[in-house]
Amino acid sequence: MESRRAAVVEAKLAMGREETERRLAREVRMSDRATGAVARLSGGRRRMRQVEIFVPGCAVAERLPVWYMRRAEADDEAAFLAACPDHHIFRLTPDGRQEVWETTGGSPLASRFFFTMDESDTVVTPADPSYPFQMAGTARLADGTALGGARHQFREEGGGTRALLTVEFPRLMPPASVAAHRRHVACEFSQWVEAAAASPR
Repeated sequence: MESRRAAVVEAKLAMGREETERRLAREVRMSDRATGAVARLSGGRRRMRQVEIFVPGCAVAERLPVWYMRRAEADDEAAFLAACPDHHIFRLTPDGRQEVWETTGGSPLASRFFFTMDESDTVVTPADPSYPFQMAGTARLADGTALGGARHQFREEGGGTRALLTVEFPRLMPPASVAAHRRHVACEFSQWVEAAAASPR
């Protein structure tokens, strides 16, 4: 499994962002039109999906958000590509947002969105006080259309990290597609927890 994961990451890095964008441009244009329409018709209402994971032996609840932002600021694309085979491009924009190209769980098309960390005033999901650490923010299309948001919450437990991961989609997104995205989120965050635990303090 690890050798296959490494091979996928190596192939994506070798292809480069420019070629990845070229190959996925048509899918992203279609996705932008479809998700933009769904978001506007949803009128700000959200469909939430949540998954809870526990990663034993990796007590990094406090460190994980810091590790994540440091990897983003360092443009460590391999750290983001390795977390899930659905990932295509991760990079920071000049204004500090994270641009993400991925095939969202359950979607037939690659999508692109811009995630603003700590822009949580539009996030519907309340913070759970039993999870003291979190990553929360808003996802938008390139034209500024709000798609939804996320509130990912973490706590250390029994020598490991428990994560309560919530993604908010436009209300009219198909329920099956939204439900399928839970596997994507569980995959990427279990890998990021392990990577944060393996990194130097």
